[in-house]
Amino acid sequence: MVNVPPLRWSFRQVPGWSEDERLRRFYRACFRVDTVHGIGDFKPAATDGSAFADRLRESLRYLLERQPASTGDWLSLTGFQFADEGALYGFLLGVHDHFYGPRPDPPQVPDPDWSRPGARVSPRAGYPAG
Repeated sequence: MVNVPPLRWSFRQVPGWSEDERLRRFYRACFRVDTVHGIGDFKPAATDGSAFADRLRESLRYLLERQPASTGDWLSLTGFQFADEGALYGFLLGVHDHFYGPRPDPPQVPDPDWSRPGARVSPRAGYPAG
């Protein structure tokens, strides 16, 4: 029996990633250092009833439920560095709730010193769980 190491996670595993170039462009462009502070400006496109909007919602749910991406994965995709996974997923939860839930305002981009190392976000509670 051959011992095969587990495959490394990649964004290709996000639902809709392979099929939808617009979804890939959204993540690469909207979460960059120079655009992430204006993430709320993208709400109309995220909620316009298109197939893209449905895929974006599904992709955010996937990321929040599984929390597979590290801050290094996020940095290599977007160029934006979160202090830790708690800050990353807390921010994504805020984006999800602003686009699709009751949150009236977009989330503030977290201060890199905010989270404690290794924190994980509880998707239901919306705060670091670790």
